[in-house]
Amino acid sequence: MATLFKPTRPYPLPANAEILDKDGKPHIRTREKGKTVLYPLSEDGKQYLKPAAKWAADVRFADGRRKRVRFSPNRDAAAIMLTELLKKIENEKAGVRDEYADHRRRPLAELLVEYERHVQDKAATTKEARQTARRCEIVFAACGFVALTDLDTTPVESWLAGQRRTPKSKGGFGPATSNHYRKSLVAFGNWLVKARRTAESPFRHIPKVNAGVDVRHQRRPLSEQEFARLVEAARSGGTFRGFSGADRAMLYIVAGMTGLLAAELASLKRGSFSLDTSPPLVVVAAAYSKHRRRDEVPLHPALTIELRKWLAVKSPGELLWPGKWAKHTSAVDLIKRDLGTARAAWIKEARNASEAQDREPLIS
Repeated sequence: MATLFKPTRPYPLPANAEILDKDGKPHIRTREKGKTVLYPLSEDGKQYLKPAAKWAADVRFADGRRKRVRFSPNRDAAAIMLTELLKKIENEKAGVRDEYADHRRRPLAELLVEYERHVQDKAATTKEARQTARRCEIVFAACGFVALTDLDTTPVESWLAGQRRTPKSKGGFGPATSNHYRKSLVAFGNWLVKARRTAESPFRHIPKVNAGVDVRHQRRPLSEQEFARLVEAARSGGTFRGFSGADRAMLYIVAGMTGLLAAELASLKRGSFSLDTSPPLVVVAAAYSKHRRRDEVPLHPALTIELRKWLAVKSPGELLWPGKWAKHTSAVDLIKRDLGTARAAWIKEARNASEAQDREPLIS
């Protein structure tokens, strides 16, 4: 039967060591962390023996190996850990194996790498996979989770609630973003179960919050008049972020009339457009499509007319809207600048001072 004990390690005697007798045996008296402590001497009297911080036990495993296992500095906790280990060994001897035992103390960082790879293998984009794993990383760091056994719903719910109470200027977020974090955590927990890393998901009971209660950003589509003003502001504007006014205007028109995302638009070349087919099409390669497949999007006849003139001066093999604007905030900068220009023109067109004052506080 394994018994708990504290292993000792020999240390060389310091110069002018104070030796005294205790219980009939020689000990050295020294100071550690402001306290006076006694340690027994070795048999040859040339070293002193200092016990380890953690309790340990010499355990014989199911395969016959005998190994010293260290547990906890707390004796009660060490006793519980030893009991669990002995129970596991007895189960293994009886042919009952805990298939999750090898994963319980695995670092979460390792599991998140596996999970991110799994998300990518399911045909998600690299960005989507990284974002999902990154949200989990943020929550785990905030809650102090390091290993799989640390995962707990209660601290996560408390952290999410705290973030919802915190203003955005101080790092908080609203209910919609909170639900995005919840979705990532639930997906990670479901993967843990499917991948046989744990028996049940630790996040299955995290509730959704009502995203309509606290809307941090009011969003709405542009009206036809507003969209026309945006296009005109871009077309009459100069070069910005490497795009001419005409290129920005066509970017907004194609985006508005096809519904393509920024990454899909950034992948387009002149050859992506088939204007002579019936119906005319724009083709998005599977690598860039949000559906992760080759997409063919029909084009409105009015858009086809605009595209013929604009594409005529474009090189066949070059991207129509090159650069990294779709991956960073440049797309936001583009549209904000042109919206600001359109708004200023709208205010200027007011028929009188009273109407101009009414338009001034409105958000475009």
